[in-house]
Amino acid sequence: MLRGNRKALVPFIIKPQRFSNYSQIYAEMREIKNRNKNVCPSKSIINDIISSSEIENKIKKLGDIFALPEKEPSLEEIIQSAQEERVLESFVCFEQDIEFLFNKSIRSVISNLKKEKESKNILEKSININDVRFIENNVFKDLEQSDFSDPLLGMLFKFLNQNLENDFSKEKEFLEQQFIDHVNYFYKINSEVSSAENLTLSQKIQEYVKMRYNKIDLNIAAYDGRYIYAELYILIRCGLYKEAEALLAEQTIFEEHFVDSLENFFRNTPNKQVSTFINKNDDFFKVTIYKLITIPSSCENNLVLSTFEDVIWANFFVSQQQESIDFNNFNFDIKQSRTKLLVAIMTKNYSEAVRIIINGEFSAVDTFFLGKELLKKDDRETILFVNFVFLIIKQCSSVDTKLKVISSISFLSQEEICLKLIEFDMLEILSLISDEYKLKVIELLRNSNNKILLLKLHYMSGDVVELYELLSEALIEEINSENVLKNISDFSYFDVYTFLKGKNFVEEQSKLSILTNFLQFKIEQSIESLSRTDIFKEDCFDIIKNLGCTEKIIMLACEVINKNNHQFYAKKLVELANKLRISNFVQQNLLKKLIYVL
Repeated sequence: MLRGNRKALVPFIIKPQRFSNYSQIYAEMREIKNRNKNVCPSKSIINDIISSSEIENKIKKLGDIFALPEKEPSLEEIIQSAQEERVLESFVCFEQDIEFLFNKSIRSVISNLKKEKESKNILEKSININDVRFIENNVFKDLEQSDFSDPLLGMLFKFLNQNLENDFSKEKEFLEQQFIDHVNYFYKINSEVSSAENLTLSQKIQEYVKMRYNKIDLNIAAYDGRYIYAELYILIRCGLYKEAEALLAEQTIFEEHFVDSLENFFRNTPNKQVSTFINKNDDFFKVTIYKLITIPSSCENNLVLSTFEDVIWANFFVSQQQESIDFNNFNFDIKQSRTKLLVAIMTKNYSEAVRIIINGEFSAVDTFFLGKELLKKDDRETILFVNFVFLIIKQCSSVDTKLKVISSISFLSQEEICLKLIEFDMLEILSLISDEYKLKVIELLRNSNNKILLLKLHYMSGDVVELYELLSEALIEEINSENVLKNISDFSYFDVYTFLKGKNFVEEQSKLSILTNFLQFKIEQSIESLSRTDIFKEDCFDIIKNLGCTEKIIMLACEVINKNNHQFYAKKLVELANKLRISNFVQQNLLKKLIYVL
């Protein structure tokens, strides 16, 4: 195959030598001649080669001996070379695809391991019993803000109950209302005015900025004793745009360009920044407002935008109808879980919010009610939340309250709820809730081949038809297994057999009766127990030939007959094997072992 600049060579294993340094060859051959001139006379060929006038020509001819003359590549060689290149390119693409899939798989495995670890940590979480009682009594009630351990959590719960828009308008309004509440609270605590209720919010803000901000640190410009730019910023921060416009009209200190920029922003037509208009010595509030309302806007953290809420609000303020904001883009060093939760909810990262509230130091009441609302927005963390809910259900005081809590999360994945019913061994609840859950649990148990819980489930519900089939399967498995039982009562599902027998569901010569006698024979392994089986009864042949343990019983019977040298049963067993048409392998083994008995 030809690739690149390869040449067709004669079939030598090693490529012929190519001479590139003629001077070195000449010097070495001259040295050889001088070293050996007293040993052997110089020959004419050596003299010819050493001759400086002919050396290059001689070496060239010597090199050409080993190479075929150059020729144009054939069409077949060109096609073959092109096909080779395609194969190599395809292989490179294949390698890249494999690498991508491998990395994706690794990331998925790591993510699943993290989730498993979180789920295990949740199961170890302690829950206050008083919180459980509160949830039991209020699971379907509309909670008040005061029902939560933190006023902020109550506000977030109320906020999540709204029909939120695709953009961030509601989130922006929430942060503005939160700031208004902060202003009112701050004024109430720090003001000496006793009749604060009679003051407007604008009047409170006028005093708030003086109490809250340091004039020197923020380079605040005062006009007639008022921090005008600080007041304007707080009005905008609270979403009070009409009051802000009224302040602009009332005060004459604002530059025309500043007023024009703010009014254009309110009309959704922001101006471009004029670099000469703002300088470093200006009022920090003036600079911040101007950067927010002009293009390109700037909302980085500073002395004015000093909290997480401020920075998020500023992003909403300057954004143009964005539908998503990446939680990871906010590179805050957030220590408090409540602040992390606020940031996650405000940025619509509801799955992250679920993880924060479940893994954080929140009460069970806060986690349960907030978690439900968050999962209505984004159900990706259903498993984590359902784990937590079942810790609560486990401590509920009655089956009725357990049902209420389960019903309250019925909007979540039915499969996850059913898996937890199985894991927490709460199958008794299935008879009291929708049949859909019971059918799903049965499906999951069958897929996992968990006969113990399946039998338990049908045993509790009194479903004798399903119990009959499941017990038959369990008996066949036990007979075919290598387990050694001392008594039939040691059989794992003996209580189920007793239950069915008490219901008169175990008839003579029925499938269940035949299997029970087979198991009894396997345990005792005697001629007496063999005679009590139905294996030699012709009326039972149709049932016996379709059982999955018939050959096992026949070989076991062969050993017992051989051991007791019982000729009568030996003949009957050989006849039975022929009638049932068991495998040739079993028939041959049977005859070999019983030949001397017969």
